[in-house]
Amino acid sequence: MAESSNDEPTGPRKAYLFYRVFLDIITGILLSTTIVGIFAGLSLTTLLIIGLPSLTLLLIAIFGHVYVANDQSFNSIGAWRQGYPTVPHTSRSAATRIPNLPPESLPNLQFVRAGVHYIDFAGDNIIRRISVAQRGHFAALIVFGNEQDERQSAIADIDSLIATITFNDPSNSQIDRACWLYEKSHVIKLNRGSRKELVVGYQQFNGFVCVENDYVRREPIKIKLLRGNDLIADVRLSSVKGTVVTQHHRFKITLEPEFTISRIES
Repeated sequence: MAESSNDEPTGPRKAYLFYRVFLDIITGILLSTTIVGIFAGLSLTTLLIIGLPSLTLLLIAIFGHVYVANDQSFNSIGAWRQGYPTVPHTSRSAATRIPNLPPESLPNLQFVRAGVHYIDFAGDNIIRRISVAQRGHFAALIVFGNEQDERQSAIADIDSLIATITFNDPSNSQIDRACWLYEKSHVIKLNRGSRKELVVGYQQFNGFVCVENDYVRREPIKIKLLRGNDLIADVRLSSVKGTVVTQHHRFKITLEPEFTISRIES
Protein backbone atom coordinates (compact mmCIF):
# COMPACT_ATOMS: atom_id res chain seq x y z
CA MET A 1 0.00 0.00 0.00
CA ALA A 2 1.54 3.28 -1.07
CA GLU A 3 2.15 5.94 1.56
CA SER A 4 0.38 9.26 1.17
CA SER A 5 2.68 12.22 0.73
CA ASN A 6 2.59 15.23 3.03
CA ASP A 7 4.55 17.44 0.61
CA GLU A 8 1.53 19.56 -0.34
CA PRO A 9 1.95 23.18 -1.42
CA THR A 10 1.45 25.68 1.36
CA GLY A 11 1.29 29.44 1.69
CA PRO A 12 1.99 31.44 -1.52
CA ARG A 13 2.29 28.30 -3.66
CA LYS A 14 -1.17 27.11 -2.67
CA ALA A 15 -2.70 30.55 -3.36
CA TYR A 16 -1.01 30.78 -6.73
CA LEU A 17 -2.19 27.33 -7.81
CA PHE A 18 -5.76 28.23 -6.80
CA TYR A 19 -5.90 31.54 -8.73
CA ARG A 20 -3.67 30.52 -11.64
CA VAL A 21 -6.55 29.74 -14.06
CA PHE A 22 -8.26 33.10 -13.42
CA LEU A 23 -4.91 34.88 -13.72
CA ASP A 24 -4.18 33.24 -17.09
CA ILE A 25 -7.65 34.15 -18.46
CA ILE A 26 -7.47 37.81 -17.38
CA THR A 27 -3.89 38.15 -18.66
CA GLY A 28 -4.87 36.70 -22.03
CA ILE A 29 -7.85 39.05 -22.40
CA LEU A 30 -5.82 42.16 -21.52
CA LEU A 31 -2.94 41.19 -23.83
CA SER A 32 -5.32 40.49 -26.68
CA THR A 33 -7.03 43.85 -26.10
CA THR A 34 -3.65 45.63 -26.10
CA ILE A 35 -2.57 43.99 -29.36
CA VAL A 36 -5.90 44.80 -31.01
CA GLY A 37 -5.61 48.39 -29.74
CA ILE A 38 -2.18 48.80 -31.32
CA PHE A 39 -3.43 47.73 -34.74
CA ALA A 40 -6.60 49.80 -34.29
CA GLY A 41 -4.52 52.96 -33.73
CA LEU A 42 -5.63 53.74 -30.18
CA SER A 43 -3.90 56.58 -28.35
CA LEU A 44 -0.77 56.02 -26.24
CA THR A 45 -2.65 56.81 -23.02
CA THR A 46 -5.29 54.20 -23.75
CA LEU A 47 -2.64 51.62 -24.64
CA LEU A 48 -0.82 52.30 -21.37
CA ILE A 49 -4.02 51.96 -19.36
CA ILE A 50 -4.68 48.58 -20.97
CA GLY A 51 -1.09 47.36 -21.38
CA LEU A 52 0.43 48.03 -17.94
CA PRO A 53 -2.02 45.75 -16.08
CA SER A 54 -1.46 43.11 -18.77
CA LEU A 55 2.33 43.33 -18.36
CA THR A 56 2.03 43.21 -14.55
CA LEU A 57 -0.17 40.13 -14.60
CA LEU A 58 2.10 38.47 -17.15
CA LEU A 59 5.14 38.96 -14.90
CA ILE A 60 3.23 37.59 -11.90
CA ALA A 61 2.25 34.53 -13.93
CA ILE A 62 5.86 33.95 -15.07
CA PHE A 63 7.38 34.30 -11.60
CA GLY A 64 4.62 32.22 -10.04
CA HIS A 65 5.25 29.42 -12.52
CA VAL A 66 8.99 29.42 -11.76
CA TYR A 67 8.34 29.53 -8.00
CA VAL A 68 6.07 26.47 -8.09
CA ALA A 69 7.95 24.50 -10.72
CA ASN A 70 11.36 24.73 -9.05
CA ASP A 71 10.01 23.83 -5.58
CA GLN A 72 12.62 26.18 -4.10
CA SER A 73 12.21 29.37 -2.12
CA PHE A 74 13.27 32.69 -3.59
CA ASN A 75 16.47 34.27 -2.31
CA SER A 76 16.59 37.99 -1.79
CA ILE A 77 18.38 40.14 -4.39
CA GLY A 78 20.82 41.26 -1.70
CA ALA A 79 21.77 37.68 -0.86
CA TRP A 80 22.17 36.88 -4.57
CA ARG A 81 24.42 39.93 -5.21
CA GLN A 82 26.66 39.18 -2.19
CA GLY A 83 27.21 35.58 -3.21
CA TYR A 84 25.45 33.92 -0.26
CA PRO A 85 24.57 30.26 -0.78
CA THR A 86 20.99 29.56 -1.69
CA VAL A 87 18.70 27.99 0.89
CA PRO A 88 17.07 24.80 -0.39
CA HIS A 89 13.38 24.33 0.20
CA THR A 90 12.56 21.82 2.93
CA SER A 91 9.19 20.16 2.81
CA ARG A 92 6.98 20.10 5.86
CA SER A 93 7.23 16.32 6.21
CA ALA A 94 11.03 16.41 6.03
CA ALA A 95 11.26 19.20 8.60
CA THR A 96 9.13 17.33 11.14
CA ARG A 97 10.60 13.87 10.52
CA ILE A 98 12.01 12.39 13.77
CA PRO A 99 15.32 10.52 13.37
CA ASN A 100 15.63 6.97 14.59
CA LEU A 101 17.72 7.38 17.75
CA PRO A 102 19.14 4.48 19.76
CA PRO A 103 17.25 3.74 22.99
CA GLU A 104 18.63 5.33 26.13
CA SER A 105 20.87 3.04 28.18
CA LEU A 106 19.49 2.31 31.66
CA PRO A 107 21.06 0.64 34.70
CA ASN A 108 20.10 -2.90 35.59
CA LEU A 109 20.29 -3.35 39.36
CA GLN A 110 20.03 -7.00 40.38
CA PHE A 111 20.14 -9.07 43.55
CA VAL A 112 22.98 -11.58 43.20
CA ARG A 113 23.23 -13.56 46.46
CA ALA A 114 23.17 -13.38 50.26
CA GLY A 115 25.50 -15.11 52.67
CA VAL A 116 27.69 -14.86 55.77
CA HIS A 117 31.38 -13.98 55.99
CA TYR A 118 33.89 -12.59 58.44
CA ILE A 119 34.41 -8.83 58.40
CA ASP A 120 36.56 -6.35 60.27
CA PHE A 121 36.27 -2.64 61.06
CA ALA A 122 39.65 -1.31 60.02
CA GLY A 123 41.35 1.74 61.51
CA ASP A 124 40.08 3.91 58.63
CA ASN A 125 36.50 2.89 59.47
CA ILE A 126 36.05 0.98 56.22
CA ILE A 127 34.53 -2.48 56.60
CA ARG A 128 36.47 -5.26 54.86
CA ARG A 129 36.24 -9.01 54.41
CA ILE A 130 38.76 -11.06 56.37
CA SER A 131 39.55 -14.75 56.60
CA VAL A 132 40.70 -14.88 60.25
CA ALA A 133 37.75 -15.41 62.58
CA GLN A 134 39.60 -14.57 65.81
CA ARG A 135 39.76 -10.82 65.12
CA GLY A 136 36.58 -10.25 63.13
CA HIS A 137 32.80 -10.48 63.18
CA PHE A 138 30.61 -13.08 61.49
CA ALA A 139 28.38 -10.88 59.30
CA ALA A 140 25.37 -11.15 57.02
CA LEU A 141 26.16 -9.72 53.57
CA ILE A 142 24.03 -9.13 50.47
CA VAL A 143 25.55 -8.78 47.01
CA PHE A 144 23.95 -6.48 44.42
CA GLY A 145 25.17 -5.97 40.87
CA ASN A 146 24.60 -3.66 37.91
CA GLU A 147 24.77 -6.30 35.21
CA GLN A 148 23.67 -6.56 31.62
CA ASP A 149 21.24 -9.26 30.55
CA GLU A 150 20.42 -10.66 27.12
CA ARG A 151 17.62 -8.11 26.55
CA GLN A 152 19.92 -5.09 26.83
CA SER A 153 22.53 -3.92 24.33
CA ALA A 154 24.09 -1.54 26.88
CA ILE A 155 23.57 -0.43 30.48
CA ALA A 156 24.35 2.76 32.38
CA ASP A 157 26.16 3.38 35.67
CA ILE A 158 24.28 4.07 38.90
CA ASP A 159 25.90 7.24 40.17
CA SER A 160 24.53 7.49 43.72
CA LEU A 161 22.98 4.41 45.35
CA ILE A 162 21.91 4.16 48.98
CA ALA A 163 20.31 1.41 51.06
CA THR A 164 17.99 1.53 54.06
CA ILE A 165 17.17 -1.49 56.26
CA THR A 166 14.18 -1.97 58.56
CA PHE A 167 14.08 -4.87 61.04
CA ASN A 168 11.02 -6.49 62.62
CA ASP A 169 12.43 -6.36 66.16
CA PRO A 170 10.15 -4.95 68.90
CA SER A 171 11.33 -1.37 68.23
CA ASN A 172 11.27 -1.72 64.40
CA SER A 173 14.86 -0.59 64.22
CA GLN A 174 15.75 1.21 61.01
CA ILE A 175 19.12 1.82 59.37
CA ASP A 176 18.91 4.93 57.18
CA ARG A 177 22.54 4.84 56.02
CA ALA A 178 23.49 1.21 55.53
CA CYS A 179 27.18 0.30 55.21
CA TRP A 180 28.87 -1.20 52.16
CA LEU A 181 32.07 -3.24 52.12
CA TYR A 182 35.17 -1.24 51.14
CA GLU A 183 33.21 2.04 51.11
CA LYS A 184 33.65 4.93 53.55
CA SER A 185 30.39 6.63 52.54
CA HIS A 186 26.88 5.19 52.59
CA VAL A 187 26.38 6.63 49.07
CA ILE A 188 28.13 4.51 46.45
CA LYS A 189 28.59 4.37 42.69
CA LEU A 190 27.71 1.09 41.04
CA ASN A 191 29.40 1.01 37.65
CA ARG A 192 28.13 -1.13 34.82
CA GLY A 193 29.27 -4.72 35.22
CA SER A 194 30.30 -4.27 38.87
CA ARG A 195 29.04 -5.62 42.23
CA LYS A 196 28.89 -4.26 45.77
CA GLU A 197 28.24 -5.99 49.12
CA LEU A 198 25.79 -4.55 51.63
CA VAL A 199 26.49 -5.14 55.33
CA VAL A 200 23.27 -6.02 57.15
CA GLY A 201 24.89 -6.71 60.53
CA TYR A 202 26.86 -9.33 62.43
CA GLN A 203 26.26 -12.11 64.93
CA GLN A 204 27.01 -11.60 68.59
CA PHE A 205 26.77 -14.18 71.37
CA ASN A 206 23.56 -12.65 72.73
CA GLY A 207 21.90 -11.40 69.55
CA PHE A 208 22.34 -9.66 66.20
CA VAL A 209 24.10 -6.31 65.81
CA CYS A 210 23.08 -3.98 62.97
CA VAL A 211 25.54 -1.34 61.76
CA GLU A 212 25.03 2.14 60.33
CA ASN A 213 27.25 4.72 58.67
CA ASP A 214 27.14 7.66 61.11
CA TYR A 215 26.44 10.78 59.05
CA VAL A 216 27.39 13.17 61.89
CA ARG A 217 30.88 11.61 61.89
CA ARG A 218 31.31 11.63 65.66
CA GLU A 219 31.49 7.85 65.44
CA PRO A 220 31.96 6.64 61.83
CA ILE A 221 30.13 3.34 62.51
CA LYS A 222 27.13 3.07 64.82
CA ILE A 223 25.91 -0.28 66.15
CA LYS A 224 22.72 -1.50 67.77
CA LEU A 225 21.97 -4.84 69.37
CA LEU A 226 18.75 -6.56 68.26
CA ARG A 227 17.17 -9.33 70.31
CA GLY A 228 15.61 -12.45 68.87
CA ASN A 229 16.68 -15.58 67.05
CA ASP A 230 14.82 -14.94 63.81
CA LEU A 231 14.70 -11.50 62.21
CA ILE A 232 13.21 -10.09 59.01
CA ALA A 233 15.17 -7.35 57.23
CA ASP A 234 13.44 -5.15 54.66
CA VAL A 235 16.11 -3.71 52.35
CA ARG A 236 15.27 -0.76 50.11
CA LEU A 237 17.66 0.47 47.44
CA SER A 238 17.29 3.83 45.73
CA SER A 239 19.32 6.30 43.68
CA VAL A 240 19.61 9.85 45.00
CA LYS A 241 20.48 11.44 41.66
CA GLY A 242 20.58 10.59 37.97
CA THR A 243 18.42 7.78 36.62
CA VAL A 244 15.76 6.74 39.13
CA VAL A 245 16.43 3.27 40.56
CA THR A 246 14.33 1.71 43.33
CA GLN A 247 14.11 -1.87 44.62
CA HIS A 248 12.75 -3.66 47.69
CA HIS A 249 13.93 -7.04 48.99
CA ARG A 250 13.12 -9.04 52.15
CA PHE A 251 15.57 -11.32 53.95
CA LYS A 252 15.31 -13.77 56.82
CA ILE A 253 18.17 -13.84 59.33
CA THR A 254 18.51 -16.87 61.61
CA LEU A 255 21.01 -16.90 64.46
CA GLU A 256 20.64 -20.41 65.93
CA PRO A 257 21.40 -23.23 65.43
CA GLU A 258 23.23 -21.89 62.37
CA PHE A 259 23.81 -18.27 61.39
CA THR A 260 22.24 -17.76 57.96
CA ILE A 261 20.63 -15.11 55.76
CA SER A 262 18.29 -15.93 52.88
CA ARG A 263 16.09 -13.96 50.55
CA ILE A 264 12.33 -14.24 50.94
CA GLU A 265 10.84 -14.65 47.48
CA SER A 266 7.93 -12.30 46.88
